[in-house]
Amino acid sequence: MTLLPGDPDGYDERAIDRRGHDEPDDEHDGGGRDPADRAGATTGVDDLLAATAAPAGARHRPPARADRVATGRPAGRRRARPGVLVLALLIVTVIGAGVLVGGGLLVRHLFGSTSSDTAADYAGSGTGAVVVQVHSGDGAGTIAASLEQAGVVRSRGAFTSAAALDPRSRTIQPGYYQLHLKMQASLALGLLLSPRGIAPRTRVTLPEGLTEAQTLARLAAGTRVPLASLQQAAADPSALGLPAYAGGHLEGFLRPGQYDVAPDATAAQALGQLIAAFTAAAPALDLQAKAAALGITPLQAVTVASLIEHEAAQSSDRPKVARVVYNRLEAGTPLGLESTVRYALGGAGQTRLTASQLAAAAASPLRAYDTYVHTGLPPGPIDSPGTAALQAALSPAQGSWLYFVTLPKTNTTEFVDTAAQFARLTAQCQAQGGC
Repeated sequence: MTLLPGDPDGYDERAIDRRGHDEPDDEHDGGGRDPADRAGATTGVDDLLAATAAPAGARHRPPARADRVATGRPAGRRRARPGVLVLALLIVTVIGAGVLVGGGLLVRHLFGSTSSDTAADYAGSGTGAVVVQVHSGDGAGTIAASLEQAGVVRSRGAFTSAAALDPRSRTIQPGYYQLHLKMQASLALGLLLSPRGIAPRTRVTLPEGLTEAQTLARLAAGTRVPLASLQQAAADPSALGLPAYAGGHLEGFLRPGQYDVAPDATAAQALGQLIAAFTAAAPALDLQAKAAALGITPLQAVTVASLIEHEAAQSSDRPKVARVVYNRLEAGTPLGLESTVRYALGGAGQTRLTASQLAAAAASPLRAYDTYVHTGLPPGPIDSPGTAALQAALSPAQGSWLYFVTLPKTNTTEFVDTAAQFARLTAQCQAQGGC
């Protein structure tokens, strides 16, 4: 609509009804209007359209007298024009409806809700407990969907409406939150913004040298995952993401370290964290290439590292222990390591092995791990080696040693080449209460 100057309501009455008001009112009949007069009322619309089409500032010229008479309207009289009023009301109504509809769509676009969505809310602080994760980059809409799916809020709209009213909702941090079922949306938002809502994460430390059974027990003790669930998951290692070269062995691939386990983690997820950590560390060790250079498989390299983890008394001894293992393998001599016999016995402590224990190991289902009897490496790792033991297995020291003995009095390890030297060291060890 083009607005004409001179009228605060947006139109110029002179443009709509500029007639020769100096004409005498000689046609007024004092009563109703004749058909011509009624028909002439509709021409006000035409006048309006003509006026709005005129250039801004142009002066509207009144129609000639002959034209005015042809309309049948009495001269010199101003009358309300129903057609003009109806048109103006129609325009205002359409504009107002557009504002309302457009505003509603804008609210829905910004906050993802309407009044009916907002009404779908629970009352109160809820019951029970449920853990919900907020990922990095999640906005109010994504968080609302997670809460609705977890049964925390009744509708996404309830939460997004509460978030729209609280600018702090933009500061919700990624992490795990412990909320309640069937919460009022504003209260759920409050917990997400409060330290009280942060779910307790379980941190577990797994030292080097733990067996699979010991690792599972520690995980169960330090997390909410039951031991039975961990054992069940461990029974199907193919579903845990083991590298192909592990050959289905879970033992040796549960990497030591410190782990934050999610409060709602499953047994498979908890074990998967440890395996994923091993898989991530392997490329930095150049595990596959260095094992191939030594003429062994990656599984055998991890197995050697697991032996080193148990047998080396000092960090500096690890590469030398690795060399003794490789030298004996090359010579075809049984490794004769107590650590493998103890593994075959299910972990028989650290006391001196007796003859009956050695006999039991030879008859054990794990007798293939008895390196007193069998030559070569055991079928797989006997524990979870750390980085230093893996590095030693892949980069052994240079030497011709075939034996080593750790003297308990000084906790030092002696490396020798011959059986006679070994016999003297063994006697010395026994005199100190070891071997």
